[in-house]
Amino acid sequence: MNSNGFGPSEKKRDRNNPATEATDNRTNGKRQAELPRNYGHWATLTLVLVSVGFLFSYPYRGEFWGGLISTACRAGMLAGLADWFAVTALFRRPLGIRPGRILRTEIIPRNRERLFEALADMVENDLLSKKALKERLAHYNSAAFLLDYLSQPEVLAELSTFLAGLIRDLTGQTEPQALINFLEELTCEEFLFEDLTPLLVEALNLSEKKGYLELTAAFANRSLLALVDSPQLKQALALWLQKAYQTYEARNTARKLVDTFLPSAGELAAAVQEQLRLFLAGPEAQELLMSWLREYAGELVTSRAARTNLSQTLFDLLRHTPFRAHGPGNGEVSSAKIGTFRTDGDTLKLLIEDVIREIVITRRNPKWEANLDSWLKDSLLRFIDTQHAIIGHMVRQNLKPLSNERLVELIESRAGNDLQMIRINGSVVGSLAGSLIYLVNFLIQQKW
Repeated sequence: MNSNGFGPSEKKRDRNNPATEATDNRTNGKRQAELPRNYGHWATLTLVLVSVGFLFSYPYRGEFWGGLISTACRAGMLAGLADWFAVTALFRRPLGIRPGRILRTEIIPRNRERLFEALADMVENDLLSKKALKERLAHYNSAAFLLDYLSQPEVLAELSTFLAGLIRDLTGQTEPQALINFLEELTCEEFLFEDLTPLLVEALNLSEKKGYLELTAAFANRSLLALVDSPQLKQALALWLQKAYQTYEARNTARKLVDTFLPSAGELAAAVQEQLRLFLAGPEAQELLMSWLREYAGELVTSRAARTNLSQTLFDLLRHTPFRAHGPGNGEVSSAKIGTFRTDGDTLKLLIEDVIREIVITRRNPKWEANLDSWLKDSLLRFIDTQHAIIGHMVRQNLKPLSNERLVELIESRAGNDLQMIRINGSVVGSLAGSLIYLVNFLIQQKW
């Protein structure tokens, strides 16, 4: 089985991940609680008891009690044998009987492809359908998760380094006075009413010429890969999927059978991470990021509402940060300062790091955070709409490596006791039905 397989015995678990460990502990605890109660032994014992009862009572079948016990045990024995054959035929060949048109054996192994297809379809279109994912996403604070991730020192340092290099390069291509005017206005109320079109057009043309959009998309792609590999995402995914499982099963008792076949939330979270990693490592992700950047850039040029929203966002973000120290009245926005930014990358990096830290840690602007959450959810919804088929593909790919023996072992480990209870119930109900038939027949004979 591949490294993303769902088989519990082969799956390498991330013990540094509390969500995965908690999920695995719950699953293992449930299985360990079931192991001492091996209903297979009880089912066999029940069949043996009714068979022995039939053999010992058969010579006395002419008497009332002998006939009652003999009939009850015979019916229980026949029902128990029939259920034993039926349960065994699900997985194996009882009595060595090969599959045929009348007697069907090895039902699950012979129908594994249909089972896998039905399971993948159920996960894709029911358990994790577009509607279900969107409902779960609506109640999740994606902005808080992203800001918590960005507040980590190593992530903060990498982001600051990239932005400092990008801004230093951009300032080297821009007229100093134009940049001074922009910085002076950035933290003024009047900035909200400025028309950013000329500046944006110039910046976008420069970005296209110098390849800044490609650099930004590549950095975003690397950052997303790091985020996908982070234990924080795996923990969030595992908890999110666990709640999805619980919600799905709570709607219908019969849906609890889903747990028989599906991996644990931790295992599925690891598989989702792997599929996201493969997607981000491919060319399609880079093209998608470039498409989004160009689309947003074009919207900024053509839509005044988008420009107003951008200026409002910049103003709200920067008015409470250390950047305000460079605003009007402080005398620090000057050609000398711009020159420092161009030549001293560390100074600019520290300033940007302070600004980002103030934004992601202090979080003084709930409205901006709500807007960020809305934008992230819109982006995720677009991703779900275009890439939702990955879920079904992922389930199919991870189920295919299961051998017939492993498939049987997996189902028996999770549903074996329930199937053995069918055998027990068959013997008990058969005995009760045999007793009832005998009593009815006895009363009819007595009356006539």
